[in-house]
Amino acid sequence: MNGNKLQKLRKNNNLTQKQFCKIFKISQPTLSLWENEEREPDTKMLKQLANCFNVSIDYLLDNEESIKENELVKLERKLKKDFVYKQVLDL
Repeated sequence: MNGNKLQKLRKNNNLTQKQFCKIFKISQPTLSLWENEEREPDTKMLKQLANCFNVSIDYLLDNEESIKENELVKLERKLKKDFVYKQVLDL
């Protein structure tokens, strides 16, 4: 899980570590381990976190960002190809 994303979600929702831990019934050391990417929550907890913060599990696992990056790379290649093609037609 991406600990930075979890921390940002927590802070964007104005939750202290103590408040977050009370809501999710975990200890502060556990949260610290998650945010520092030393441990990961189980699947059940990932679902709870995603539902609470209205994000996908993929987002928490950092999969969503890599999919978007792949789409951007494909778009960039297409634009370059279209640009080259247009230059050839203009000759």
